[in-house]
Amino acid sequence: MGLGWEDEQKYGAGNQLDVTDNGISINTQSSDDLDVFGGIYSGQGFPLAQSAGAHYDGKWDDDKQSVNANYKIASLTINGLNDVLTQNNIPGSVSNTSSDKNYHNSVFRQKLSFVYQTKLDTSSNLKISIDGTLKHIVTDDNYSAADTINNLLVNNSTRQVSNIADQRAFNGSAFYTKKFRKPGRTLSFLVSEAYSQSQANGFLMSHINYYNPQEALDSTQVINEAKNNNLQSNIFNTNLTYSEPLTKTFTLVLNYGVGVNTASADRNTFNQSSAGNYNVLVDSLSSNYEFNQFLNHAGAVLSYKKGKLSFNFGTRVTGDHFHQIDEFTNDETDRTFIDWAPQARVEYHFSGQKMFSFAYNGTTTQPSLDQLQPVASNTDPLNIIVGNPTLTPAFTNTFNVMYRSYKVLTDQFFGVYGTYSFISDPIVNHINYDLNTGKSVSEYFNLPGKQTTNFNGGLNFGRKFKDLGGLNIGVGLNVNGNTYYNYSNDSLNMSKNYVFNPTLIFSIYKDRKINFYVSGGPTYTISQTSLQPNINNNGWGARADVDGTIYLPGKFQIGTYSNYQYNGATESFHQTFSQVIFNPFIIKTFLKNDNLSVELWANDLLNQSSGFSRVAQGNLITQTSYNTLKRYFMLTINYDFTKMAVGAAK
Repeated sequence: MGLGWEDEQKYGAGNQLDVTDNGISINTQSSDDLDVFGGIYSGQGFPLAQSAGAHYDGKWDDDKQSVNANYKIASLTINGLNDVLTQNNIPGSVSNTSSDKNYHNSVFRQKLSFVYQTKLDTSSNLKISIDGTLKHIVTDDNYSAADTINNLLVNNSTRQVSNIADQRAFNGSAFYTKKFRKPGRTLSFLVSEAYSQSQANGFLMSHINYYNPQEALDSTQVINEAKNNNLQSNIFNTNLTYSEPLTKTFTLVLNYGVGVNTASADRNTFNQSSAGNYNVLVDSLSSNYEFNQFLNHAGAVLSYKKGKLSFNFGTRVTGDHFHQIDEFTNDETDRTFIDWAPQARVEYHFSGQKMFSFAYNGTTTQPSLDQLQPVASNTDPLNIIVGNPTLTPAFTNTFNVMYRSYKVLTDQFFGVYGTYSFISDPIVNHINYDLNTGKSVSEYFNLPGKQTTNFNGGLNFGRKFKDLGGLNIGVGLNVNGNTYYNYSNDSLNMSKNYVFNPTLIFSIYKDRKINFYVSGGPTYTISQTSLQPNINNNGWGARADVDGTIYLPGKFQIGTYSNYQYNGATESFHQTFSQVIFNPFIIKTFLKNDNLSVELWANDLLNQSSGFSRVAQGNLITQTSYNTLKRYFMLTINYDFTKMAVGAAK
């Protein structure tokens, strides 16, 4: 469904330019309280994908001017079923939820993009990019669930969320670059605008049964509501960058820009005045906000490069002023912050095949509007989320270190890498649970004095053994993990999630003869919370991958890309999981240049594919099983009729 990353860039369908800032995030492409489908297939459910497109590239004026145009039309429909088991560690209690989700989602999308580039003279270029997208989205989600607390049934429920959404987006940018006579002196200017709008209309229908301590029906809650959302945003950005070589070894890069964001979020919920007539506004679930944001950002980076050593350091500072108007009450809120983004990097090359690098980045993260906005969302009536307008920014410090060396004669590689980050004043979730009904209300708060952490590191070693026919043998070790905090019924909870994964690797490559790669090893997971340390998700697992191709006489190729996965039982989930996904293929090429090929691929030949995942976050441990594509066969015929002329492709 769509092009790969390289083709996205080649054919102009990608983003071309990445322009970011540290301002407040306003998302108008989705609506969390209506469960609008994002339009992406991630392996869950059964998809039906249809797409078509047209691409044009042209150059003229001795290649000084070029144009790239694309039109793409696509539809995607997904039918799926998820089974979710969730363990919730509450102070003094354990809540377990079993839920099923049956969904039917579809999106119809059209996108038109245009890129024009021109060489104004020998030292300057101009690039103009424009694209527009239209989406029509239909979502129908059906849920059924049951909650137990300390093995006693407290509620069961059914819920349907359906909606229709229309989204439109427009992006335009102009990027000018100029190189001066003095080497290293450059000037660039970027101006961009991004407009987006989303209109959604939907319904929430919910039926909840609550049970007393004797597990007898106590009460019933029925919800039948209509919802409509109208979200829009218009973001205008400029950025001016200038680089000046101070000496042969030092270069200074300066940048300055401004950004303006105007947005609105009008969300309304209605009850019925009579059957089918939804016109009674629910004030507690409705809101209408106008947002205005003005950003001033400036930065400076000093770089040094001489011989084997290079380094740079600098910072970017952003003045962020945010103005919010509540159209219901006429209340106005102003927020002004100074965001810092320091950076530093050191790199030393001992030789052409041996180097060491260390880098640091700091970023300020503003709370999102969904975290700030004090309006409840009842899409899931048993799990209510409310905003907190008093949130302040969090700051992330990230450190990266890497060492690698390579010996050509023995084809030996050794590498060590690591990343560590910690967040000061993190924004954490505070959840209060009603142990009698199973309901929860969550709100976001800053947590001063505590830091959430995230790390990833490891080492890799490998070399070729000529005595073994050129076989490469390698070993690796990867360790990753995180530490997070949240509040559960006013008790601070710390969750730890660490994964250890040693790996053994075998590979061999001989041009037009064999290309094979095999890797695998065990995994051990530590996943537990401070509230209930004995009820954890600690356990063993394993994974192996086999990818390769063997070239046979008669222009035949056979091969596979296959994997094995195993997850052992834990204190939280008492069942094991294992599967072998065997995907073989056979290819036959024809013609002098092998530019005609016939391929037969088998996906999941053993028919064992089963969607499965286990995730720990905060005081929740979740296991998800979902339907996914199993065994199928695909016959492909490829004919490449490209003809190469001297110096150009025709």
